[in-house]
Amino acid sequence: MTIIQEESGNEAFYKKAIIIVNETYFFRGAAKTPALILPSERAGKERKEYYNALIEKINKGEINVEYLFSLPRTEEAIIEYVRKNGKNGWEEIKKDWEELVDRCATVSLRYIEHDDFISCIIGDHHTLIGWKGGKDKRIIGITYMTNGMSFYKNLFDEIFATGSNAHLEAIQSIEEKLKKMNLI
Repeated sequence: MTIIQEESGNEAFYKKAIIIVNETYFFRGAAKTPALILPSERAGKERKEYYNALIEKINKGEINVEYLFSLPRTEEAIIEYVRKNGKNGWEEIKKDWEELVDRCATVSLRYIEHDDFISCIIGDHHTLIGWKGGKDKRIIGITYMTNGMSFYKNLFDEIFATGSNAHLEAIQSIEEKLKKMNLI
């Protein structure tokens, strides 16, 4: 097993993530909020490159994706995004979310009701773990591994199996909350 831990920060994490996306056929990812449905998560050069590389491979059918995210954290991010972008912001997110789960056979998107997991990307040959400090959104350290990754793959598979794919209910719940808050 080769472990590299010399870098930290969001830029370093996404640079390694791009490498994994470009070199893998089966992608597993966990993030507290998913770039796949949240435009605000695509900010920054490296994050945008990572997202674009992933979406391009999804659209071409060159990658199978299992993506896990935290519904409470995603809801918070959606509320913040809609506050800034109004009803059109919500419609954009909702459209992307629905299209992803309804029309994309190579993507399995699931959510969990808590956010106490570590952001990670697991490819065919590499695993990338992003370590964050407390409530800090910045990645304070990364672990990038080749070989010997079965522990992380097995752990991801266990957690992913408990995730929900009741996306319509989640979308409706968030929409009701946005209406109660007079944001849409």
